[in-house]
Amino acid sequence: MAHFIIYKRPIEITNYEVNFEDLLTDSDLKLDTNLTKVVVENSAGEDKTDYLLQKLIFPVTTPKRVQAIFANGLNGEDYLAYFNAFGDVSFQTNGPNRILEIRVRNRLAGNL
Repeated sequence: MAHFIIYKRPIEITNYEVNFEDLLTDSDLKLDTNLTKVVVENSAGEDKTDYLLQKLIFPVTTPKRVQAIFANGLNGEDYLAYFNAFGDVSFQTNGPNRILEIRVRNRLAGNL
């Protein structure tokens, strides 16, 4: 089950930030930018990371957070983005640490 759900249009570029402060040890000052990764899968379990994930940003002012920039996506498809975070000192993870569901829709209908 996903921790978070977002909706985006296929042509839209979306920035999503995840905070890992509660998962890192006290010795960790920031996320390890070489080990922290995001993997995106479609509903069939196929790796779509290169298709959907445009870029990862590690903000200097909030070093225990990561921003993922998502682009593209097929209308009607749901994707799962698995965030695996590692601390810079402990190198610990219990990944995937956070799961984001990305629902790609041209239009939204209903009572949202």
